[in-house]
Amino acid sequence: MTVVAKVQFLLKLMGSLAIVALLFTATGLYGVLSYAVERRRREIGVRIALGAGRSEVLSLVFRQAMRLAATGLVSGVAGVALTGRVLSTVVQGIEPLNHLVLLGSACCTLVLVSLAAAYIPATRAGAVDPIHALRSE
Repeated sequence: MTVVAKVQFLLKLMGSLAIVALLFTATGLYGVLSYAVERRRREIGVRIALGAGRSEVLSLVFRQAMRLAATGLVSGVAGVALTGRVLSTVVQGIEPLNHLVLLGSACCTLVLVSLAAAYIPATRAGAVDPIHALRSE
C-alpha cells in the first residue's frame, strides 16, 4: 500500500466517522428536545393560554437547542485545535489558515444540523393546545 493510498484511506475513514458523528448529534439533539418539549407541555400550554405567540414558543425551543449546540461547539473547537495539528502532518500543504476554515465550516454545519433537529420539536411545541395541555396529568 502506497503512502497516497494510506492517506486516502485515512481521509475517507475520517470523513465517514464525521458523518456518523453528525447523524448521532442530530438524532441525540432531536431526542433531547422532543423529551424536553413533552416534559414542558403543561408549561407551554400555560404560556400559550396567557398570550404567548407561536413565535415565542418556537424561539423558546430553538434557544434551548442553541444552548446545547454551543456546548458541542466548545468541545468541537478543542477537537479541531487538537486534530488540526495531526491533519497538517498527514496531509501535505495544509496551512494554519485552513484550520480556521475547517473550524468555521464545522461550526456552521453544527448550527445548521442543530436547527434542523430542533425544527420538529419546536413546531410540536408551537402547536400545543392549551386546553389539552392543562387538562392532562
